[in-house]
Amino acid sequence: MTFRRNSAWEHAGQISPVGFGLLLGGAAGGWQLIWALAVSAGWGPRVVNLLLWLHVTRPVQGTEGAGEGFLLLTAPAAAIGFALGYLLARLWNRLG
Repeated sequence: MTFRRNSAWEHAGQISPVGFGLLLGGAAGGWQLIWALAVSAGWGPRVVNLLLWLHVTRPVQGTEGAGEGFLLLTAPAAAIGFALGYLLARLWNRLG
């Protein structure tokens, strides 16, 4: 009697590294863009204060502008998300 190996890995499809990189990069960059807009609208410090209050710690206020927030957070987050997505898709395709 022979057993046929039937696993989910055998049926997993190939993932486009560029497409998956764009997906993760867009998600990370989009999240940072939403945060930058919240900070520029004046909601950022309130949200941070609430989160820090929930974690029982003191808030530390910074003086970032909208342009600095974009350059320091959004663009690098999108680039890192793209690189991570690209590498994960390549790894997935290699294992599959």
